[in-house]
Amino acid sequence: MTTVSTVMLPGSFELEISTDGGTTWAEVKNVVNFDAGNIEAEEVDATTFSSPNNFREFLPGLKAASDGSVTLNYLIEDTQHKAIRDAVGDADPVKLRSTRTAANGDDEIMTADFHVRTQSEAIEVGGILQKTFGIKMTGSPAYSTTP
Repeated sequence: MTTVSTVMLPGSFELEISTDGGTTWAEVKNVVNFDAGNIEAEEVDATTFSSPNNFREFLPGLKAASDGSVTLNYLIEDTQHKAIRDAVGDADPVKLRSTRTAANGDDEIMTADFHVRTQSEAIEVGGILQKTFGIKMTGSPAYSTTP
């Protein structure tokens, strides 16, 4: 039997931040949603007068990620939450590492640099303070199975 999807249960995802270029890592607690953005390659038109059957030809070009986001049940006193908040609009990106753990225990780890571009707050009476940060991956992500 083949499993076609992975259900993300509590304990199956962890987000970490490094503020020193990846030497040390600290867990970002209370993550509700993490979207690194869609990675897509540009199409470069490679059509020539001798392209077969009058069809355009394309080659894959440079890759880029679309805008992403991270939503937190925000803790005002949390050091990692403050680091993300304070990075809004900074020229220097933050380094984030996300770990997804499958039911069989296998990990997939993605490490990448992100610019924190926006911040929004959802505050409602009797509710949990949430902040959503708009992020944009810069450069290439690295994938591994061990940190």
